[in-house]
Amino acid sequence: MPTSHHSLRALRFLFLVTLRKPAIVLDMPFVREPRPLPVLLSPEEVARLLDAAPGLKYKAALSIAYGAGLRASEVATAPLAIPFGAARNAPSQATILPSNSTSFRDG
Repeated sequence: MPTSHHSLRALRFLFLVTLRKPAIVLDMPFVREPRPLPVLLSPEEVARLLDAAPGLKYKAALSIAYGAGLRASEVATAPLAIPFGAARNAPSQATILPSNSTSFRDG
């Protein structure tokens, strides 16, 4: 189903190119449709999501992803290792995030 933007583009092409009457469509404004706001989780929903994580590693990964504002597709395609050391003029090494973080203790 074409949107109003597609219809306006088709009319502009018809009058500008095919009929060669630009004066008719030059003042036609494009309509901006507002984008819907993203759905945010409440603090209780975030706590429930983190409590549903099966282990400490998953709880840490979910809280980092949520805190960084990552999309689900970005989390799904994220690498498991983070390149580290390139900023110090050292050869780049892959560093795995620690799974025994003290800030994400179970319990």
